[in-house]
Amino acid sequence: MGSFSEKLSSGNPDSLFFDDAYLLSVFATILLTIAFLLFTLIKNNYLKTALELISLILIWFFWNYNIFVDRESAWSTYLFKEEIVYTLTLSFFPILILSIATVFGLNYLLKKI
Repeated sequence: MGSFSEKLSSGNPDSLFFDDAYLLSVFATILLTIAFLLFTLIKNNYLKTALELISLILIWFFWNYNIFVDRESAWSTYLFKEEIVYTLTLSFFPILILSIATVFGLNYLLKKI
């Protein structure tokens, strides 16, 4: 979603892309920390890993969707389905690769500790 970093925000034209990304990352970090702590209660490692992956993918997709809507879609006439498809097209591989690396990296570190 870095291609939208130079575009104006429709909600607050004075806000920078960094400010929006920072706020979303803080909220996502808090939400994911709570979710991942709850997931530690699950004994089945496959289920736990799947839930972690799904949670991370959904949060990152929602984050990218918000950036797209705020900086691109709000200035134009996109339909909801077009917004979802465009966001999915732009962020499918980065989200998938980063989610897998993050979840397996965290699980590897937790096993070492």
